[in-house]
Amino acid sequence: MTKEQYQKGIEKMLSGTKEERIFLASESLGLFCLFYFQHYFKYGLSDYQYTFISDMEEITECKIRELLLITFREGAKTTFAKLYLLWLISFKKREYVCIDSFDKENAERILFDIAYELTNNTRLRADFGLLFSKSRGIEDVKQNRINNFITENGIRVEAHSTGESVRGRLHLNKRPDFLLLDDFENNRTKESQAHTKQIRDHITEAMGGLAENGVILYLANYL
Repeated sequence: MTKEQYQKGIEKMLSGTKEERIFLASESLGLFCLFYFQHYFKYGLSDYQYTFISDMEEITECKIRELLLITFREGAKTTFAKLYLLWLISFKKREYVCIDSFDKENAERILFDIAYELTNNTRLRADFGLLFSKSRGIEDVKQNRINNFITENGIRVEAHSTGESVRGRLHLNKRPDFLLLDDFENNRTKESQAHTKQIRDHITEAMGGLAENGVILYLANYL
């Protein structure tokens, strides 16, 4: 979609019915992001961020099975990944989502942010209902971390470390159909051949454990 098409789409969503908004958002990740999460966009999107959106739409349709996003720091790739996961959850485009990071706490914070939006985003709740309602422990709230949950529409979302085995990941009879690998390498691991091999083995094992329609989104910085 062009910038002009996005603008017309947002205008239709603002003036349209709930059903029209949901239909437009289901067809376009970009419209979903810009309408339901306008508080994330204080400035216009950069050209590379439009590319993020179109590439993520293509992995959803399995036109791409693996997508690597590499940007400078503060390039908003993690933000777009969170919004993308919210799109997958809202429309049940995937059923079992795993987020793996070298430091599990990073993955848990992503889950917390997703749960927060599902619970507190007024526009999202008005159109999709309350998709996350499970009360969490006081420590989860204090630390802004959640390690797993199941949404009200039946999607399992989990946080893991790349140091953990991927064996045995099952949701009912389903294997993971979406894997987000975020910050899987850092300045510590890149100096260690052993760490790098362990991460490589983790990714290889994860590939073998995905569902038939499983896809992987990698987020990385230049180190």
